[in-house]
Amino acid sequence: MRKKVIFVVFCLVWCVTVTVQAQQHGWAQYSFSGGYENFAHTYEKSGYMFTADVEAHGRRKIFGAFLVGMSAYEGLQPVWVDYGKERISDNISDRRTQIIFAAGPGFDFLSNHIDRFYLSLYGGYAIVNYEYDYFNAKVREFRDESRNGLTGLMRLGYEHQCGRSWAIGAFLQGAYIGEELNWAVGVRIGFRTSDFHTKRLPATY
Repeated sequence: MRKKVIFVVFCLVWCVTVTVQAQQHGWAQYSFSGGYENFAHTYEKSGYMFTADVEAHGRRKIFGAFLVGMSAYEGLQPVWVDYGKERISDNISDRRTQIIFAAGPGFDFLSNHIDRFYLSLYGGYAIVNYEYDYFNAKVREFRDESRNGLTGLMRLGYEHQCGRSWAIGAFLQGAYIGEELNWAVGVRIGFRTSDFHTKRLPATY
């Protein structure tokens, strides 16, 4: 538990530091996103996710980012259970929740400030809980597993700046969380501390 707290505090301090530097030498973006997430090796796989992130941009294409996210899933699966000479239809269920704290670099490509395609790479820690039940012969068994550990996340997206400060876009995401590979698609809305509202030439490396 102590390691988790230290890591979260470190990420928050790093986030504040790069945001201040970005405001002095470039610009920052504060964003919220939500969408569909596919949970591997679950009964129904379909869930949802929400994230909040901060990006610190300088004068070059590479930027720093910090992300906090939560995703959840709940599903059912019909099964047939043999009771001697009789087979009875029943359901088994599972539930998974994930909370992640991650930071890492990003890269803007094909960007003119107003329209940007970006790639973000995150590394961090995930708090994952997976509950499920199943039948062992005729007996229903319940499991509650903690799958906390290191996580890696990659996000590829596009967004367009609306007006002077607001941006909206979409992204495709892949992540290794809780010993599984999940993927997601979502929409992101952001607020930029920038002073540009017209297209500019792409930044240099």
